[in-house]
Amino acid sequence: MSRPTHNRRGKDNGREDLAIQPAYLTWQGLSAYSSCSKRWLQSYVPTSLRFRINGKVLVRASDFDAWMERHRQGQDLDRVMAEVLGEREPLKSRSR
Repeated sequence: MSRPTHNRRGKDNGREDLAIQPAYLTWQGLSAYSSCSKRWLQSYVPTSLRFRINGKVLVRASDFDAWMERHRQGQDLDRVMAEVLGEREPLKSRSR
């Protein structure tokens, strides 16, 4: 059985890293997972993604990932439009 690489004092104990990813994250865990501040997450993560259990707020990692993907910037608009319009000619190459 594998054990964490570091003990409670942060010293290497020579064991293999487990790399276990929890399915539900607290604000602090979600902050570490996403590299976003706890305050930013509390402001922008919609309440529909939150579970409140005995006053503790949890967010499912897979729901958060899907929400972030929906907000991705920089998609190729011509490619997306071509898919939506059924693989038509990209808009930029059409003559006017």
